[in-house]
Amino acid sequence: MIYISLGSILLIILSISNFLNIKFKIKINETYFVSCSIIILLSYWSYLLSIYYNKDYLIYSYYLLNIFAFIVALYLIKNFSKIDQKFNIEFIIFFLLIFYFSKDKYFLDQDELTYWGYSIKELFTNSIFFENGYRRYHHHPPGLTLFQYLFVFIKYQEGMIIFANNVLLITAYFYLFYDNKFSRIEKFFIFLLYYLLINNLSFGFMSAYSDPILGVFFSCILKLCYAFIIPKEKNNHIINTS
Repeated sequence: MIYISLGSILLIILSISNFLNIKFKIKINETYFVSCSIIILLSYWSYLLSIYYNKDYLIYSYYLLNIFAFIVALYLIKNFSKIDQKFNIEFIIFFLLIFYFSKDKYFLDQDELTYWGYSIKELFTNSIFFENGYRRYHHHPPGLTLFQYLFVFIKYQEGMIIFANNVLLITAYFYLFYDNKFSRIEKFFIFLLYYLLINNLSFGFMSAYSDPILGVFFSCILKLCYAFIIPKEKNNHIINTS
């Protein structure tokens, strides 16, 4: 069953990413992370509906994502020549490797057992939508938990929850550092540095914690802000010196 989830998730991410790249000219390396962010926002909207109507609408959002991915896949087949095949193949390789090293992992730390894992279990059993089970989320939006749920709503498995975190870390790596101007050796060493930093400064690729996810999200936001601010500063400098 986990392989069905794996194929479904990969199809959703690739479909949204390549659609954004072809239709809206967003850099392909950045679209993977943007796609995951869109999935989180859609899941959170469905979560709010579920809480408001006291009914599980969250599962329907994932069905809709799969239907949308299938429709977009048909569009991408027609525009196959516009797809950056090299980047997509490299992303798929990373995706499958991370899955291979994550799928058999399990929770080791107290917070994983008492909070993060328990939160996913509530979603998995639908108890979050009844008896005020959602109160645990009043102090923060459950974006990460909702994204993790996408990976286990067919079958609960701790390794898949950790894999969900790792997918966000990998897509963030592509957003922040992955570029065609680097050779394969350079890409390997950049990823190695990224991996070591993430794991040395937090639990990184080994856990379901939110700490590294928050770190990479803020890093991606900073890069986005930099992209908007720097060109304006350069233009102002040209105007001032002319």
